[in-house]
Amino acid sequence: MIREEDFQISDHKINFGPYVMWAKVPKELTDNLIAGGEVMTNDFREKLAGHLKLEKAYNEAQRGWFAEQTQPLFNEYRKRHNIHHNLHNHYKEIYKKEMPPVKLNLDSLWINYMTRGEFNPPHTHSGDLSFVIYCQVPENMTTEFDGTKPNSAPPGSIVFQHGINERPSWTTTECYFEPKVGDMFIFPALMSHMVIPFRCEGTRISVSGNITYVNKEEWEEKFF
Repeated sequence: MIREEDFQISDHKINFGPYVMWAKVPKELTDNLIAGGEVMTNDFREKLAGHLKLEKAYNEAQRGWFAEQTQPLFNEYRKRHNIHHNLHNHYKEIYKKEMPPVKLNLDSLWINYMTRGEFNPPHTHSGDLSFVIYCQVPENMTTEFDGTKPNSAPPGSIVFQHGINERPSWTTTECYFEPKVGDMFIFPALMSHMVIPFRCEGTRISVSGNITYVNKEEWEEKFF
């Protein structure tokens, strides 16, 4: 007679689909990004998908400062991405050694000032990795509705999408997050995402950017 305790149910997580990493950045970083954005005059809207009145690019010096400050986060993303997709084990099997570090280049860095009714439609980015950092969020952004509360992502949410929505419900193809100050999301640049408009007064300030791996030739194609 097989007993219930004879079965072993593993806690091991089986991963597939894109890897999105959440992090919390310090107030010093968000404050500096806001201050840097205030002095910038380079209109970046023509290169972006958002329906916003104000989006500005940072200059080369600011991009260099940001890259230096956040390098550990992107190193950690790459490490966790490898684990998520089991690439680290494949690499060991082929080369009998640990994976080498990946060199990164911050291609672009810009600041978004989103106000009532503005939004980002579903879109993707250039490069290999993208990210968003939330520097300022209106107090009632995700709780203020015009009429009935919708049966979907709350106002101001960021929504990540992958694949084709089908039934039954286990074919989950999207997830959303209600952003808070200091939240940072790092994700594959080709992953579709969108931002829901909000209805309250105030300005949501976020900073985004695109990153390219610059030493891909040192790796087999399947590792990217």
